[in-house]
Amino acid sequence: MTKNDQMIDISLVVLTYNRKESLRRCLGSVAGMKKGDIKLEVIVADDGSDRDNSPVIDQFKNSLDIRYFKKANEGVASTRNFGLSKSRGKLVGFIADDYTLPESYLQDVTEFLENHPEAMIITHNIRPTGPSVFRYVQSIYFQMTLMQMLDERDLGKDVVTSFHLPPSRGAVFRREIFETLGNFNEDFLTGEDGEFGMRMASRGIPVYFFPGKFIDHYEEKDFKGYLDQRIRYGGSFYRAVLARDGDRTRKPTIYEICKSAIAKYFSWLKLSGAIGRGAEYLLLSPFIALFLIFYYAGLYSESRKTVSAYE
Repeated sequence: MTKNDQMIDISLVVLTYNRKESLRRCLGSVAGMKKGDIKLEVIVADDGSDRDNSPVIDQFKNSLDIRYFKKANEGVASTRNFGLSKSRGKLVGFIADDYTLPESYLQDVTEFLENHPEAMIITHNIRPTGPSVFRYVQSIYFQMTLMQMLDERDLGKDVVTSFHLPPSRGAVFRREIFETLGNFNEDFLTGEDGEFGMRMASRGIPVYFFPGKFIDHYEEKDFKGYLDQRIRYGGSFYRAVLARDGDRTRKPTIYEICKSAIAKYFSWLKLSGAIGRGAEYLLLSPFIALFLIFYYAGLYSESRKTVSAYE
């Protein structure tokens, strides 16, 4: 790093692909953040969009220290690593182009990491927004997924730690964590954050999480899009477990898959009541059940593939 590079407190890597209006909205929220004396650079890492996003970037050159880089279309993990290689800050954050950040985001993450030198990463909560009516299902599904990874004693805390949460949701990392663990695994087209989180946990590095601070996630998918997403996430989770454990012989049976899905549904029902969302959970339960079924279908399908992504 040069002397000028060392002056940058945080690099924010914006991952984008074929969503020009979402990118514009995202960068608008970045420009609107409270910065104070924080030295911020913005890296827009474009995973091979069909059209050039330079006109969007140009709109923010007066309000942001922003640079735009376009690469071949190789997936999210590759784009994360590409953005990381272009960054210069002591802290590095990653956000998707369909995120809208709160005004306090920058101050919250930098202040927390400054006051907690033991923490290597801090993440936010997610709130689905946008025109999709199924965002309500996504919202409670996502919150149940998060809450099941936490101890009941953590509910209501401003900051919690976990070895099970993925380092995603606008995560900000200390740069040295990549020197310790390496970069994101580019064998993963999705779920690269979960695999990285498993590597963190194996080295005793927890994820720190703001449960009450939200990033808005703009949702445009139809119901089929959500179900396809569940299949991908189930498959990527199974691949992450293989990468962690190196066990390619143990494959879950259909009975075990069904048993796990049913157990999770009822554990979430209990948890939803504990956090005051029981009525909402019951109302949306047919859709939540479908989300779970498709997630486990993706996991089961991946477990039955004869050739792994690592062979």
